[in-house]
Amino acid sequence: MQVMDTNARAKRRQLFVDIATELFGEFGFHGTAISDIAYRAGITKPVLYQFFDSKDDLYLAVVDSIANQIIPTLRDLASATGESPERVRACVEVVFETATQPGNIFRLFFSPDADALNPEISDRVHEVIDRCNSEVTNALARNRSLSTEDAAVVALAVSTVAQACAAQLPTGSSKEEKERYIALVCRFLNGGLSAFPDK
Repeated sequence: MQVMDTNARAKRRQLFVDIATELFGEFGFHGTAISDIAYRAGITKPVLYQFFDSKDDLYLAVVDSIANQIIPTLRDLASATGESPERVRACVEVVFETATQPGNIFRLFFSPDADALNPEISDRVHEVIDRCNSEVTNALARNRSLSTEDAAVVALAVSTVAQACAAQLPTGSSKEEKERYIALVCRFLNGGLSAFPDK
C-alpha cells in the first residue's frame, strides 16, 4: 500500500511540474506566481508547498524534468549506428520536438530570465545545456576525424542553429511546416550554403 501511495504522490508531483513548465515557459519565472500554478492545478498553495519548498525549488524540478527527457535521447544518438547526416537530423529533431511541447520551453534555458535567477537555478540551467552539448558532441564525433575540442565546437554550432530556427517556428504550425523547417536546417548543417545553388 505504501508503494502505491508513493507512486501516486510521484505522479501528482509530475503533474504539478508539467503545469509549471507550461506557465514558466509562457510567462517566465518572474511572471509566474505560485498561486498561478496552484490555480491551474486546481489546488491551494499549501497543497503545492507539500511537494515543493519554494518557487525556486519548483523551477529546479522543471529544469530537471526537461533534462531527463532530452539527455537520454541525445545519449542514445551517440551509441546508435548511421551516417553523420542521419545523426544531425536526429539531433535537430530532438530540438524541434522539445520546442513544440506545450509552453515555450526554450524560454527556461535561453532567455534573460535564465541568467537573472538565483545562482543555484542559473548554474543548473547551464549544467543542463552543457550536458546536452556534450551528448551532441559524442553523437557527431563518433564517425568523424575530429578531436574532442573540435567536435565540441561543431556540436555547439549544430545546437545553436537548431535552437534558433526551432524558436522561430510559429506556434500551431502543421507537421508539414515543422518538417520543412527541419529539412532546411539539416540541409544547411550538412552542406552549408553550398547546399543551396546560386540562381
